[in-house]
Amino acid sequence: MLNADDIQQKRALLAHIGALRGRWRVELTHFRPRRTDRQNAFYWPAIVTPLTDYLSAQDYDVTTTQQAHEILKARFLTVDVVHKETGEVVGQRVRSTTELSIEDFATYCDRCSAWLGEFFGIAVQANV
Repeated sequence: MLNADDIQQKRALLAHIGALRGRWRVELTHFRPRRTDRQNAFYWPAIVTPLTDYLSAQDYDVTTTQQAHEILKARFLTVDVVHKETGEVVGQRVRSTTELSIEDFATYCDRCSAWLGEFFGIAVQANV
Protein backbone atom coordinates (compact mmCIF):
# COMPACT_ATOMS: atom_id res chain seq x y z
CA MET A 1 0.00 0.00 0.00
CA LEU A 2 1.33 3.39 -0.97
CA ASN A 3 0.35 6.69 0.59
CA ALA A 4 0.62 9.00 -2.44
CA ASP A 5 0.67 12.00 -0.08
CA ASP A 6 3.98 10.81 1.41
CA ILE A 7 6.83 12.09 -0.77
CA GLN A 8 9.29 9.55 0.66
CA GLN A 9 7.04 6.67 -0.32
CA LYS A 10 6.58 8.11 -3.80
CA ARG A 11 10.34 8.48 -4.26
CA ALA A 12 10.98 4.94 -3.05
CA LEU A 13 8.39 3.58 -5.47
CA LEU A 14 9.78 5.52 -8.41
CA ALA A 15 13.32 4.38 -7.57
CA HIS A 16 12.15 0.79 -7.43
CA ILE A 17 10.31 1.09 -10.75
CA GLY A 18 13.34 2.79 -12.31
CA ALA A 19 15.53 -0.21 -11.40
CA LEU A 20 13.25 -2.79 -13.02
CA ARG A 21 14.36 -4.58 -16.19
CA GLY A 22 12.37 -6.68 -18.59
CA ARG A 23 8.62 -6.66 -19.09
CA TRP A 24 6.33 -5.95 -16.15
CA ARG A 25 2.64 -5.37 -15.69
CA VAL A 26 2.05 -2.67 -13.12
CA GLU A 27 -1.41 -1.99 -11.78
CA LEU A 28 -2.34 0.71 -9.28
CA THR A 29 -5.74 0.77 -7.66
CA HIS A 30 -7.16 3.24 -5.22
CA PHE A 31 -7.06 1.91 -1.66
CA ARG A 32 -10.38 1.05 -0.11
CA PRO A 33 -10.65 -0.66 3.27
CA ARG A 34 -11.84 -4.23 2.73
CA ARG A 35 -13.62 -6.60 5.06
CA THR A 36 -11.69 -7.20 8.25
CA ASP A 37 -10.12 -10.43 9.47
CA ARG A 38 -12.47 -10.24 12.44
CA GLN A 39 -15.51 -10.04 10.16
CA ASN A 40 -14.26 -13.01 8.16
CA ALA A 41 -13.51 -14.97 11.36
CA PHE A 42 -17.15 -14.44 12.39
CA TYR A 43 -18.67 -15.25 8.99
CA TRP A 44 -17.37 -18.79 8.55
CA PRO A 45 -18.29 -20.34 11.93
CA ALA A 46 -21.42 -18.25 12.61
CA ILE A 47 -23.04 -18.23 9.18
CA VAL A 48 -21.43 -20.63 6.73
CA THR A 49 -20.90 -23.63 9.03
CA PRO A 50 -24.48 -23.72 10.39
CA LEU A 51 -25.80 -23.51 6.83
CA THR A 52 -23.47 -26.31 5.74
CA ASP A 53 -24.53 -28.49 8.68
CA TYR A 54 -28.22 -27.87 8.01
CA LEU A 55 -28.04 -28.54 4.26
CA SER A 56 -25.94 -31.64 4.78
CA ALA A 57 -28.33 -33.00 7.44
CA GLN A 58 -31.31 -32.36 5.13
CA ASP A 59 -29.68 -34.39 2.33
CA TYR A 60 -29.07 -31.45 0.05
CA ASP A 61 -26.05 -31.97 -2.17
CA VAL A 62 -23.97 -29.65 0.02
CA THR A 63 -21.25 -31.18 2.14
CA THR A 64 -18.55 -28.50 2.46
CA THR A 65 -18.42 -24.98 3.83
CA GLN A 66 -17.09 -23.80 0.46
CA GLN A 67 -20.26 -25.05 -1.23
CA ALA A 68 -22.45 -23.26 1.32
CA HIS A 69 -20.36 -20.12 0.89
CA GLU A 70 -20.94 -20.27 -2.88
CA ILE A 71 -24.70 -20.55 -2.30
CA LEU A 72 -24.67 -17.44 -0.10
CA LYS A 73 -22.56 -15.48 -2.57
CA ALA A 74 -24.82 -16.47 -5.48
CA ARG A 75 -27.89 -15.41 -3.53
CA PHE A 76 -26.62 -12.06 -2.25
CA LEU A 77 -23.61 -11.02 -4.33
CA THR A 78 -24.78 -11.61 -7.90
CA VAL A 79 -24.62 -8.43 -9.96
CA ASP A 80 -25.55 -7.63 -13.54
CA VAL A 81 -22.79 -7.00 -16.09
CA VAL A 82 -24.01 -4.05 -18.13
CA HIS A 83 -22.72 -2.80 -21.48
CA LYS A 84 -21.56 0.75 -20.77
CA GLU A 85 -22.81 2.27 -24.02
CA THR A 86 -26.14 0.49 -24.49
CA GLY A 87 -27.11 -0.24 -20.91
CA GLU A 88 -27.90 -3.82 -21.96
CA VAL A 89 -27.39 -6.53 -19.37
CA VAL A 90 -24.96 -8.95 -21.02
CA GLY A 91 -24.63 -11.36 -18.12
CA GLN A 92 -24.13 -11.71 -14.42
CA ARG A 93 -21.20 -12.33 -12.14
CA VAL A 94 -20.90 -13.29 -8.51
CA ARG A 95 -18.77 -10.89 -6.51
CA SER A 96 -16.11 -12.22 -4.17
CA THR A 97 -16.43 -11.38 -0.49
CA THR A 98 -12.80 -10.24 -0.64
CA GLU A 99 -13.82 -7.24 -2.73
CA LEU A 100 -16.43 -6.04 -0.23
CA SER A 101 -15.84 -3.01 1.95
CA ILE A 102 -16.20 -3.29 5.70
CA GLU A 103 -19.71 -1.84 5.48
CA ASP A 104 -20.73 -3.99 2.49
CA PHE A 105 -19.50 -7.15 4.22
CA ALA A 106 -21.46 -6.26 7.36
CA THR A 107 -24.59 -5.79 5.23
CA TYR A 108 -23.89 -9.09 3.47
CA CYS A 109 -23.59 -10.91 6.81
CA ASP A 110 -26.81 -9.30 8.03
CA ARG A 111 -28.66 -10.40 4.89
CA CYS A 112 -27.24 -13.92 5.14
CA SER A 113 -28.20 -14.13 8.82
CA ALA A 114 -31.74 -12.94 8.14
CA TRP A 115 -32.15 -15.43 5.29
CA LEU A 116 -30.87 -18.32 7.40
CA GLY A 117 -33.39 -17.42 10.10
CA GLU A 118 -36.36 -16.84 7.81
CA PHE A 119 -35.83 -19.66 5.32
CA PHE A 120 -34.18 -22.40 7.38
CA GLY A 121 -34.93 -21.45 10.98
CA ILE A 122 -31.20 -21.15 11.74
CA ALA A 123 -30.42 -18.62 14.47
CA VAL A 124 -27.01 -17.04 13.90
CA GLN A 125 -25.03 -16.77 17.14
CA ALA A 126 -23.34 -13.41 17.61
CA ASN A 127 -20.68 -14.74 19.99
CA VAL A 128 -19.16 -17.53 17.88
